[in-house]
Amino acid sequence: MSSENKSPLLERARNIVPHLETDRHKGQAGRIGIVGGSLEYTGAPYFAAISALKVGADLVHVFCPQAAAQVIKSYSPELIVHPLLDSNNAIMQIEPWLERLH
Repeated sequence: MSSENKSPLLERARNIVPHLETDRHKGQAGRIGIVGGSLEYTGAPYFAAISALKVGADLVHVFCPQAAAQVIKSYSPELIVHPLLDSNNAIMQIEPWLERLH
């Protein structure tokens, strides 16, 4: 990428990512939800979630199957992991969280 292309991209990123301020509380700079994973595929939801934290989100919830939950939790204690996807009423259990997410 040439230096001419970096400047507009950097400017766009600065407009999206909230500024760090001392008067904010946890969750005001972004509450993100990630849905996915399986026993064999724990990396994708983890990397999506940890990337959200690295760009400034405060809270990241990962909704995954029971078999993936412990592995994803072991990657990072910063993630909030909900092992709900393989339950019979997963949609009903996840739905209340959706209104809390950005």
